[in-house]
Amino acid sequence: MVRELVHDGDVQASKAGHSSYVSALLHEVADHLSRLRPADRMTNAARWTMACHFAGSSKGRRPLLRLLPPAAGGTSRSEYAAQLHERAAHAAAGGTPGRLDARRH
Repeated sequence: MVRELVHDGDVQASKAGHSSYVSALLHEVADHLSRLRPADRMTNAARWTMACHFAGSSKGRRPLLRLLPPAAGGTSRSEYAAQLHERAAHAAAGGTPGRLDARRH
């Protein structure tokens, strides 16, 4: 189901009611990272791998990569997962996930 939603990510993201889609997807990726090797370092290669795994296609990978922030050096997978859960909560509240970064910088 998640792969089908990601496949249509560009269309979904352009609609006003996309917050539940974004939130569910970010929670799904975050849960995966928390379960598998949470103490390992999160890398941009792992970010790309997550996008490929959850998207299932190159068409779906691009919108998902836009939702996943770049991995900062030294960040663990569990810390990155916590960031994704925060983004998911923000999206569920009707916010734009990318705007979280703007508040922090």
